[in-house]
Amino acid sequence: MKLFNIINYKNLQPCGELTKRSRLFTGYGCNIKCKFCFYKNEKHIDIKPLIYQQLEQGKKYGILDWDISGGEPTILPYWFDLLKDMKSMGFRNIACISNGYKFAGTDFLYKSVECGLNEILLSIHGSYESLHDSMTDVDGSFFKIQRALDEISKMFHRPKLRINIVVTKLNYHDLPNIIKMVTKHDPIAVNFLPFRIENSATNESAVKYSEIVKKINKAIILLEDYNYITNHNQIKIAVRYIPPCLFRHLDFRKYVAGYLQRVFDEYEWDEYTIRKFENARFNKDIPDLDCETDKWKLQIDALNKSIRNVAGHTTKCLKCKYFKVCDGIWKSYADLWGIDEFEPIEGEKTECILLN
Repeated sequence: MKLFNIINYKNLQPCGELTKRSRLFTGYGCNIKCKFCFYKNEKHIDIKPLIYQQLEQGKKYGILDWDISGGEPTILPYWFDLLKDMKSMGFRNIACISNGYKFAGTDFLYKSVECGLNEILLSIHGSYESLHDSMTDVDGSFFKIQRALDEISKMFHRPKLRINIVVTKLNYHDLPNIIKMVTKHDPIAVNFLPFRIENSATNESAVKYSEIVKKINKAIILLEDYNYITNHNQIKIAVRYIPPCLFRHLDFRKYVAGYLQRVFDEYEWDEYTIRKFENARFNKDIPDLDCETDKWKLQIDALNKSIRNVAGHTTKCLKCKYFKVCDGIWKSYADLWGIDEFEPIEGEKTECILLN
């Protein structure tokens, strides 16, 4: 059975407050080479002027929060100056997506926070040394990220901590143990990111969604238990890009965060801006953003283009209650695994993008 671009999402209406966060791309340079990384074979070039163009355009548009992304942003020679400049521009939340290597150093961590960093999003790939190190392809990387977690937790004025887990064939069995490890450090958000074949990432890390969902469900139960017990610190849970039909348990579908859902998540990115900021990846000037048109119209136009470029639906999907608010099945995934595991959840069709 084939995939088709059946839906035009432009008729959907917003059902929440749009995120005011965007990604700040800083270049491909990195100090490790994760096996599953999209960009590990990309040559790094210094794009400092384009970094500041993104910030200037984002500020005009109304972006308040940033996820500084690479590569590994902390290896930039002007890292501390960048943080100071972002702080002086008045941005609300300044976050860094990081492998934790540099934050394992107390002085570097404290100086980063002093300069304006108030969120850290760490990428954790295993609960034990041999697994995490095998995925990063760097001996000692597990020790470094453990040290970073410990140092962040010790801080009196600590930055908010978020966790990314790229779910691959190597580590999906370990998800519950990873959750047990990271909840000791009081994160505010945990994202499960199923591996995607994209750019230089190869299918050696791929695993079927129907297999990883079993472990994601167990990990979610642990997170929900943690939220219930602690209450004071509610962890935001998100499962990216897996269609809701694979979560047969109704209560777990609310954590699905495809393209459509993520723009209503305060910790995720505005789709319109990151499409415009893609120029930075190709060393091209950032265009002026449209600051006059209704933001939802800009958002839904961008979402429509992004989704139709990477995903589609089967004719079976027409029966599903989530048909109108589901990104569909990624084309690269269908090419590798087929589409037999996706079965519609029948019922009255919803037009509420958030799957509560």
